[in-house]
Amino acid sequence: MNTNTFKSLILNAAVLLAATLLLSCCRNSSPISQYGWSDEVRTALNDFIGIYGNPEQPEYVVFDFDNTCCIYDVSEQLVVYQLETMSFALGPEQFYDAVRVGLEGCRPLTEERTERAALLYASLYDRYGPFTYEGLPDGMLEALHNDSEWQQFADLMGGTYHLLAREHAIENPYMWAMGWFAGMSSSELYELFVRSDRYYAAVPTRERSWGQFSWTDGLRVTDNIRELWKALDQSGIDVWVCSASSIEAVMASIDEYGLHQYCTGAIGMTLSKDENGLFDGGYDYQTGYARLAGADGSWTECDIATGVQTKGPGKVTAIERCLRPRYEGRGPLAAFGDSSGDFNFMTEFASLKLAVLFNRAELDVTDGGALLAETALYQRDVLGYDLSSANAAGDIYYVLQGRDVNGLRSLYPSDSTVLLGMGSPRLFRSMHSSVMLDSFVRDSLSVKQILEKYCIRTPASESAFGFAYGWLDAYDGYRCR
Repeated sequence: MNTNTFKSLILNAAVLLAATLLLSCCRNSSPISQYGWSDEVRTALNDFIGIYGNPEQPEYVVFDFDNTCCIYDVSEQLVVYQLETMSFALGPEQFYDAVRVGLEGCRPLTEERTERAALLYASLYDRYGPFTYEGLPDGMLEALHNDSEWQQFADLMGGTYHLLAREHAIENPYMWAMGWFAGMSSSELYELFVRSDRYYAAVPTRERSWGQFSWTDGLRVTDNIRELWKALDQSGIDVWVCSASSIEAVMASIDEYGLHQYCTGAIGMTLSKDENGLFDGGYDYQTGYARLAGADGSWTECDIATGVQTKGPGKVTAIERCLRPRYEGRGPLAAFGDSSGDFNFMTEFASLKLAVLFNRAELDVTDGGALLAETALYQRDVLGYDLSSANAAGDIYYVLQGRDVNGLRSLYPSDSTVLLGMGSPRLFRSMHSSVMLDSFVRDSLSVKQILEKYCIRTPASESAFGFAYGWLDAYDGYRCR
């Protein structure tokens, strides 16, 4: 062997050793380090990125947005913002038509309320209008808010929205509120959400009321979420959002809260448009597309329509139609959510390795958030799982992340959550969750048995516990896809 060949071999070996050490360093690093993560969640996320990050073959994860990426709900907050600023693009007759869309099955509950609201809108329009998506100027808002007719109008509209949610008169009350966007273009609705997101991010959490209707103000995407999205993106794992908010709400919020550069794309509710390209109050099942996030800050439409409302089982369908084909038929590797609307996509995909549940601590056992919280504790405290052992056992690894909703809102370094006005964290809404969790331990249940049994709607009269649980009439099954 001549000298040059020997030197070349030494150089190549050195380069290979350096590359190996660099890769080892990257794999053993802890990109998730911000204060606020619980110890279990931080460890799970770092393990997940270390094991599954691979720029050579991108995989993907799916996030819910409201009450997951964002503390509180950007669309429910817009209900308030739209009413307080009168950001409507409708004349009185068009408004009357818009507030009746989607309520055909619950007329006894809503007819008198919407009739009265339409009359009040017409009166307010005569005195303050014309209304536009830009809302009234600041100089007019004080007079508006002191007007008894506006107070009645706002309370009727906001109260009807929450009445629909409470009475389950329609599957998704936000479908009715999306009818309020009629007459706007997609770009106008996007701008409306940006204004609302920006305003409420600076408002400390507060409870308010116009009369019978009460709500909580405040929005926040924490630095923890930006840290997570950045770490996933840099490790070669694509970040997708699948939300029950409108696609404009999702795009606006991702952009406003500094997430766009780490996002691959988004799926959301899609509204139909008239011949002028303005929303007409209906739902678009035919051409409602996912969006891709461009490196230049733009959004472009994908070429496959979701064809569903992106809530509950609809999120699963949207992921299967729009995302699996992009990844050669592979499902998501991780899922992030908070409630029943996310339960299906957080449990059904056999590809899932990790599922992170953000603990709202206000959902009882008739909601998927409570059941997944119980499952996370069962895996940790009874099965002794970490990410690797859960996956080796054929299970999705569930972890629970708390938050503190007081002030300007933050994650809380625990599995529990500090609710508004509370000085100490809370794990569950009620003792129902503890009773169920004790039964899982007593009966030595598997994760599959827990999720498949206790998600099914069961009245108190048929429950062994003496209280109702579950929310689904049918469930396709744990890791069935």
